[in-house]
Amino acid sequence: MASVLGFFNRPWSSLPLAEALDSIVATGTKYVGFLGSSRGVVLEWNTPWEEVEAMRALLGERGMQLRAVLAHVHFDVPEDEAIARYRALIDRATALDAGTLLEMGAHDPNHVEMYFRVMQAVCGYAQDHGLQIAVKPHGGITSTGKECAQVVERVGHDNYRLWWDPGNILYYKQLDPVAEARHVQGLVTGVCVKDCLIRPDGSPTVDVTPGEGQVDFEGVFRTLVEGGFKGGPCLIETLGPSDPQAATEAGKVALQFISRVMAAAGL
Repeated sequence: MASVLGFFNRPWSSLPLAEALDSIVATGTKYVGFLGSSRGVVLEWNTPWEEVEAMRALLGERGMQLRAVLAHVHFDVPEDEAIARYRALIDRATALDAGTLLEMGAHDPNHVEMYFRVMQAVCGYAQDHGLQIAVKPHGGITSTGKECAQVVERVGHDNYRLWWDPGNILYYKQLDPVAEARHVQGLVTGVCVKDCLIRPDGSPTVDVTPGEGQVDFEGVFRTLVEGGFKGGPCLIETLGPSDPQAATEAGKVALQFISRVMAAAGL
């Protein structure tokens, strides 16, 4: 799979979706992933179909390709309902040609067993619809590289893989994203490009433009390539500025930086 470099809408989440997409196009890319927005999650299991069609039109008008959408298990409903909701999300993501459902795992120990059962129940359905499910480091059961690998192994389905997030590896437990990447070699199909900075008081922040924090991105990509990563969606998730216009300018710089890093790693 050829590598594609783009953005999640997160740096522009305060804007209406159309304006956020325009901002991403202004950085120089047409690849996007949906996370949150000012009104909540961009795409949910019960998003009205007319809204799905409106999103599809917004993407099409700009020649954009959706590469990932946020996904999560609803732990506050019975398990069969959680599975049904996840399948409904798959249906909507399929209509947008989303490519990947990006999972955040489970954080409450009481939810872990249900999480695995739901994932095992929906992986085949997603595969039949041309979507991959991929989990990312996000605390909880995916705080480290080894834990991420164990989660993929336990789900035990070839349609459940991993998107590496080096910034979160540093953020949650202040581990080395390069060293931790060695535990997930061969499992990674995409990257959430996120930097992280540990402040002098020891507190971490991911509101950092890639290249301005402490993540060794060249080391990360080289390690993934050494483990068999041949390319895939690589979406920048966070930037330093909170102002949308400033974020667009920072995004242009980040896009150039990560493009050089990926090329140096052979992608």
